[in-house]
Amino acid sequence: MSTSFRFFATPNDLLSVLRIVEENRPIKYVQAGRFSAREPVSFIRGEEIPNVGIASHESSIASTTYLICCDSNEIRPRELLALKEPIHKFRSNI
Repeated sequence: MSTSFRFFATPNDLLSVLRIVEENRPIKYVQAGRFSAREPVSFIRGEEIPNVGIASHESSIASTTYLICCDSNEIRPRELLALKEPIHKFRSNI
């Protein structure tokens, strides 16, 4: 079962917390969603995430989201049927 946390934080607040977590545990941030690319976009440090802490859309459901997991977790794309080309949905194999 997955857990989701929703909260408000400024980009600096968010990066401060992420640095503490990164110092104590090797993690990675994997962009979640549906993509035409086969390999997921991932980052080792929160500072590498483009526009971290700033909503990419006015609606939270349409904003960019990231799966935060142990850096050793393998992310396996799952191919979804689309009209013309495959779409890959990334999920963790935890």
